[in-house]
Amino acid sequence: VVLLGYHAMAGTYKGILEHTMSSRHWQNCWINGVKCGETALDAAIAGEYGKPVILVSGDDCVCAEAKAILPQVVTAEVKQALSLEGAVHLPRPTAFRLLRVQMKQAVRALKKGEIKPYEVEKPVRLRIEVVERGSVPTAIARPDINILDGRTYEVEAGSVEEALARL
Repeated sequence: VVLLGYHAMAGTYKGILEHTMSSRHWQNCWINGVKCGETALDAAIAGEYGKPVILVSGDDCVCAEAKAILPQVVTAEVKQALSLEGAVHLPRPTAFRLLRVQMKQAVRALKKGEIKPYEVEKPVRLRIEVVERGSVPTAIARPDINILDGRTYEVEAGSVEEALARL
């Protein structure tokens, strides 16, 4: 699996367009108590199918985030984040060249068995903190959702994919 053009999780200092899934609706997310972003969520779902994430591209913030949870992943840092909406970008030909070089490295590492699927402990506890207070009213009538406060709720499921589907 290749995660191209990803962004760092919500709240990441200087992360360009930092968000977790939806900057409009989600503030924070945790898998089994560990704060995560879209990189970890997608890597966990891929891992549930036995597929490793071999390459992550984006700014320096998301590349560091990816390395923290997927130490063997190959990254392609195509821009350096300066702020939410500012970055120093590689020139397009340079970025494309970097992506080709890093992709070849990722495929070699995969073939050597150096990159493994990301696995999270089961059952999965997925906690979501939403942006807007009181935007969890539909959860009240659902016994499978544990409401923690006016913006935070949690589900437990057999997989990350199943937990996301319950939201």
